[in-house]
Amino acid sequence: MTDCAGALTMAIVHSAGGVRFVATGPCPDALSVRLAGYVRGRCDDVLWADAAQRVRALLDDGKLPEAIALYFKRTGERWDRERLDLVTLENEECWIPDEERMADAGR
Repeated sequence: MTDCAGALTMAIVHSAGGVRFVATGPCPDALSVRLAGYVRGRCDDVLWADAAQRVRALLDDGKLPEAIALYFKRTGERWDRERLDLVTLENEECWIPDEERMADAGR
């Protein structure tokens, strides 16, 4: 896990219907467990069976960033797309990753 001193990160999952999930932590890496729980709880209902199976396998292997990234990459293929935004607040400044990094969702 990365040194997270002095920062606060918020993970926001958006769908066509609005915000589905919000979590905060001291840095993006600290949110992996909470995001992984969200992903595990939704992947069977949101993804096609093969993608859901791969996401669960990654989660079971402890590869949380990879599972999270795959989940957000594959949403929208079966049902509505979901988008993960990571917002980091540090030293009273807000940092929002670019679209490529958010799509990667590797944190």
